[in-house]
Amino acid sequence: MNASREEIADAIGKPKELVDYALEHRAEIAPRLIHALKVMYPKEKITKPYR
Repeated sequence: MNASREEIADAIGKPKELVDYALEHRAEIAPRLIHALKVMYPKEKITKPYR
C-alpha cells in the first residue's frame, strides 16, 4: 500500500500522530505483533505483521 500517512489515518479513523508514531516505532512494534499473531494462529507461518 503506497498511501500517505494522512490517507492511512483517514482510512482507519485515527489521528495522523498515531500513524506517525506507529511508523516511526515499527521496528519495536512489529516483533510484538508477530508474536501475538503466532499465539492466535499457531498453525500459520507468520513472518510479518501485515499482508
